[in-house]
Amino acid sequence: MYTGEANQNGKRYVFSLEWYAPAENMTGTFTGDQIADYTYNGGLIVNNMPKLATEIVADVQGSRDSAIYIHTKLKAISGIYATDTTLYLFDMMWKKPIPKDTIVYIVPKGQLVLKDSAIFVGTATNNWSVSLCYDNYITYFGEKTPGHVFDKNTFLAYNNDTITPLSSPTAIITLDTNRVYHLEAEIFGTDENLHLIKLNAPIPNPTDTVSLHFNTWELNENFLDDGEWGCQYFGEDYQVEIYIQSPEAKSGIYAAQQVYAYITEIHPDGGYENCSAIYANVVADIRDTCRFITADLQGDNGRLYRIQMDYRLPHAKDTIELVFQNVDLYDNILFAQNISFVGYTADSLYYMAMNLYTTSIPNGTYTHKDVYRSFILHYLDQTGDDSQSTMGYMLYGTVDVEFDGNDSLFVHGEMLCTDSVFYRFDIRTAYSVSKHLTGDTEEGEIVRNYGYECAKNIDIRYFHQLSIVNPEQTEELVLRFVIDEDNPDITIPVGEYPITATAQGGTVYASTGFDYTSGNVSPSLFVTGVSETEQYIYFLVEGTVTVEKIDKKMRLTVDALNSFGLKVKIVYDETKLPIDHVEAEVLPITKRVENGQVVIERHDECYTILGTRAYINFVTLIILHARARDFLCPHVFFGGHLFWLIFLCCTTYFFENQCVTKKK
Repeated sequence: MYTGEANQNGKRYVFSLEWYAPAENMTGTFTGDQIADYTYNGGLIVNNMPKLATEIVADVQGSRDSAIYIHTKLKAISGIYATDTTLYLFDMMWKKPIPKDTIVYIVPKGQLVLKDSAIFVGTATNNWSVSLCYDNYITYFGEKTPGHVFDKNTFLAYNNDTITPLSSPTAIITLDTNRVYHLEAEIFGTDENLHLIKLNAPIPNPTDTVSLHFNTWELNENFLDDGEWGCQYFGEDYQVEIYIQSPEAKSGIYAAQQVYAYITEIHPDGGYENCSAIYANVVADIRDTCRFITADLQGDNGRLYRIQMDYRLPHAKDTIELVFQNVDLYDNILFAQNISFVGYTADSLYYMAMNLYTTSIPNGTYTHKDVYRSFILHYLDQTGDDSQSTMGYMLYGTVDVEFDGNDSLFVHGEMLCTDSVFYRFDIRTAYSVSKHLTGDTEEGEIVRNYGYECAKNIDIRYFHQLSIVNPEQTEELVLRFVIDEDNPDITIPVGEYPITATAQGGTVYASTGFDYTSGNVSPSLFVTGVSETEQYIYFLVEGTVTVEKIDKKMRLTVDALNSFGLKVKIVYDETKLPIDHVEAEVLPITKRVENGQVVIERHDECYTILGTRAYINFVTLIILHARARDFLCPHVFFGGHLFWLIFLCCTTYFFENQCVTKKK
């Protein structure tokens, strides 16, 4: 938070501003939710009179480790008793001062407390209290840059004198072989002095020891990014989560610097106690058919947890061969780097859901490391009652996938599941490189024109996701933009955004349809409700979105196609009055045979199988016959021309009213 004071034209102005930005680099334009709420309420005081800002924009340049320049616009300011229509412009300049002095603090017996953050606390030899707080999500060792150090619980205090960081603190944390943490930190404080802190935090002896033995647990090799793997046990009395910093799950000894862990004790009355490990030592023995984890975890509650996690693959009690039919394929490669197979056997007694990690067209052999939380459900009767069923998750095996290069995937799998059954199964499912998304609308183009009467929302937490809802709340457009910097007036910058799957700046996300693993749909898309129970979804897979700014208001044009090539043309203009939008009906198609030719009825109109209106075909025959007669018999051309013209008009009128006009 920055606070400034100015005197101008006989008035005293006091202004405070707080916004959310990375500690290392605060450059950018900040609006709306990025600025702390109370900046609106009392952020500006004029001659001791608080003002209420209904709109505020702050342009910030620089870093608090050097200098900060802030240019702020406050619009539509209201006073407590009256309306103030003044537009306020503020320029604030802050430059990091040169330290007045350097003060050293020695903390010989500090303490490490791990909760949501890692906090080192203690009392220095000069009786100052020391508290340093930083992010421990990755690990609480090594060099901590300004982005990892939290100011909230970082301070120095003596009696009533409290010093907080004025610029970004840094820290280096190590652990020696004698189980002692060593921390060295620099804080440039609000007193404009540089404070050097050297803190030692010996790990205390445990108050008691708890021994735990688990023979069912999960090994997640794809659980986290950045080269981490984890193992978890979720039981009725204890929950244990251990995460290892290593690019792959393999056998070895992992010291405390590579481990962070959490233990939850669940009490009989339903209460629970959480603690984090301030010290850990893990020995892993990972094999294909068995795995063993031995861990000593000392929690910040004083207890030492000695954990033994053993797992061996069960012996198969039975072998079952299955063929799954009518299998649905959910392609989430672009969205979640996986594909999902879902289907039943012909007798509906077996159901399978298989998630396969892949970043390209699946083709080749995949092991259990690539197949995550896949299962086979066996119904014991035909009712489909889940209570009358058994379920087995894949433990070990292989899955062979072959793509025919055209429109089909062939899958053969062999896997041992947790129900101690060895399954062999075959799958054939449709797959196309130019795929049509499941659930996408197959008929009916969309043309819409919307005005300011529609509800608009831009959520900056999700890559600037824009949604527009019509007044009847029966239609919604959702677009997910990838942008680097906001426009101060309309948030989304002016420009033309291609709809692609690249996730690059200056684009709009192309939808990948339904994400089976999360149960959600991926933007961008348009939804229209024909009734309360029937909706049509148009997944936008290609095209452009154009954003214009007119009188500081947005005009947005969507010119897109869904996966079936249907046009979606939407214009949203905040500057114009409501426009009756053009409806595009989504109606069924029927076929029938009339007079020996196939007639297609769509939108209550008749077409031939070639797509032309039915009466046009018949009239064309009349024209061709007339021209042939005239050519072959030129002596009757002039005499018969009027007759054929009258006959043609009457015939056209008759067939158009019979086949093309709306049905009675």
